[in-house]
Amino acid sequence: MSISNINYIFRELVESAVSPAIDVANGNDKVVIFLDNQDVSQPEQAPFVKLTSLPGSHEQASTGGSTNRYRYTGVFVFSIFVEFGQGDALANAIADAIVSVLRDNSTYSGLVLRSASPIRVGRAGKFWQMNVTVPWYFDVIA
Repeated sequence: MSISNINYIFRELVESAVSPAIDVANGNDKVVIFLDNQDVSQPEQAPFVKLTSLPGSHEQASTGGSTNRYRYTGVFVFSIFVEFGQGDALANAIADAIVSVLRDNSTYSGLVLRSASPIRVGRAGKFWQMNVTVPWYFDVIA
């Protein structure tokens, strides 16, 4: 398993479950989710979400007779942007939708997701930003 495989697995979960929940939180209007290194300029209109994958450590978690367990860790960050000056209700609703979906999918194709945590960031240019961080790990037996 590689970091690109882990990101692919998580993107599948985002497309199948997280994105529809975010759209519902936005009154069933589509919210664009931008992925790492996607060739797009920052939108003029909010809301939108940027998804970042921050790989962490890769370490040997345990040893066995003929096999060893290796653990990959990291954090996925959903950066939620809403219009500045409109209050934080929409950002909170989108964050709640993300937390709720990921609570129901704590293990997905071998990727173990820890508790998602909303974090208030504040003003980001002409937008208001809130992040949701999702620590994760994935074990490989070799």
